[in-house]
Amino acid sequence: MRLSSPVAPTFLNPKGEIGAFLDFLYRDQTGFVYIATKEPESLDWNQTFFNWPNQRSDIISHVIRETSAREVYIGPALYSTNRATKEHIKGTNVLWTEFDGKLPEPTISASVPGPSLRIQSSEPQHEHWYWSLDYFEVDVEQIERANRGLCYTLGADSSAWDATQILRPPTTKNHKRDKSVVLLAKSDVYYGAELFSQIPTPEFNVKEIVLDEIPQALDVIAKYKWDPEAFTFFRKAEIPQGSRSSAMMRLAFYCAEMRMSDEEAYSILDNADYRWGKFKNRNDRVRRLQDLIFKARLKYPLEVDEPELYDEYPVYGFQDFLDTTLSVKWVIDGLLQESGFVILSGPPGIGKTTVSLQWAIHMALGKPFLGYEMPVTKCIFFSMEMGHADLKYFVEQMAESLTPDERATLQDNLLLIPLGFGVFLDKAQEQQRVRSIIRKYEPIGVFFDSLGSTTMDELSSESTVKSVIDFVERIRSDFNIFTWFIHHNRKATVGNKKPNKLSDVFGSQYITARATTVLGLWRVGMDTLEITGLKVRLAREPTPFLIARKNGLNFEREVISTKLLEGLAQEPTEESEETKEEEIVVNDNDTGEQPTMGF
Repeated sequence: MRLSSPVAPTFLNPKGEIGAFLDFLYRDQTGFVYIATKEPESLDWNQTFFNWPNQRSDIISHVIRETSAREVYIGPALYSTNRATKEHIKGTNVLWTEFDGKLPEPTISASVPGPSLRIQSSEPQHEHWYWSLDYFEVDVEQIERANRGLCYTLGADSSAWDATQILRPPTTKNHKRDKSVVLLAKSDVYYGAELFSQIPTPEFNVKEIVLDEIPQALDVIAKYKWDPEAFTFFRKAEIPQGSRSSAMMRLAFYCAEMRMSDEEAYSILDNADYRWGKFKNRNDRVRRLQDLIFKARLKYPLEVDEPELYDEYPVYGFQDFLDTTLSVKWVIDGLLQESGFVILSGPPGIGKTTVSLQWAIHMALGKPFLGYEMPVTKCIFFSMEMGHADLKYFVEQMAESLTPDERATLQDNLLLIPLGFGVFLDKAQEQQRVRSIIRKYEPIGVFFDSLGSTTMDELSSESTVKSVIDFVERIRSDFNIFTWFIHHNRKATVGNKKPNKLSDVFGSQYITARATTVLGLWRVGMDTLEITGLKVRLAREPTPFLIARKNGLNFEREVISTKLLEGLAQEPTEESEETKEEEIVVNDNDTGEQPTMGF
């Protein structure tokens, strides 16, 4: 996400700015606007409702008048009557989230579209972000689902997703911080529903807190072994304004890391909040504290009490082991076994995604592909490199050659997940999502495009790779599925102009060591690729063969002579240094890789 540059705040025309903000929120809809004001000293709240758009000028006057002495907040959603409850929400033209002292890192925010409006509510890093929708969303569950996805993806305030949320409008005064609320940036970008459906939303699986079951804080303190730093932090008598939200979140992380139950964590947060005053005297205090527990649980999941399934390692006598009835079953004969692990590697832009999609389509149809017979196989394709529009462009071309019956079969047997952003398989939250998808749809195989999009860290890091691959091993074993990862090779160098060997697969050697099948792609002509079996654990590697691109982004195996195949397998002949340098410049293409095939 690229944030637009801030504009210089000005209050030369507060009526105009407030009016423009109201128009941004409510547009041509009708309903009731909810405005809340709070006394800075007594903390008493007052609620006022105005009919939109008939009382537009009254709203502007009310905001200007009240902000001189009170905190002013406006609800982004419109209501059907003068009651600020979820059942009376009519709908919204916007989605929103709130940052209470820490904006997201660029690497995190890149997976979310840029906001249509940014407002700074006090100090820097304290902002409200709004996304304009190109429709009026009336489903409260959808509003909160999308807001929650934005909140947890961007690391925003854990309580900012509620449909009844109220936020400070521009030109008003934050009396608590003695700061003005200013407009930072605005654009005319609108977003459709399908875009936000791609933003992952964690399941809200923390059970409702029953206040009668909350233990005493002293009992909880005595039960656990506290890290000295955590205990010193918890005992702080007060936290300065501007740091209380992050302090409460930090304490929630400490509780979750110690594996406290939800009730125990609530007791500790409740105790601290009475001293620190972040949510004290708020009507939504219970939910706010529970949201903190949920967010912390995503990072430190609570282990579920289950029967011990693996009390001992399985031990067999030699003959007993031979007498077991297990045997290898092939999805692709001699190439991919059930619960196998495939890496398809090659230079960028060569067509790895296209080849993999066609392999998935043919598997789902049980249709021969590139000389291999395959049974009907239900697959899921995670598209992390391409979003919805780009993936659809490819699939539409592939669908042109399919019959109506084949399309009907693919409707059930090939599930596409068009994300356009990474699924970090080394993070507990993403692991839970992937497991949930597999459990729900029961595929035989799962494709991931690509391996590089499964972590924010470097694939050269052995610890990172082990974290990803170990999770892959678990889901292969737990669900008896195969996994297929699209990956890339190392860049060409002067001494290795054709990096298509097993050792040329980019990243830690742990990747290829754990894979059961590694296939390499290399371009040998404008529309011709060479496929090399770099590793097949349970069979002999296939002889390299050529495939040619056909209409509909499909491929067919080429019939060529043995002599030509042997020539392809030979190392490049020795050439003059001048020729080598010239070829490297031609083939570098800014990446050191081969020029793309255009698909």
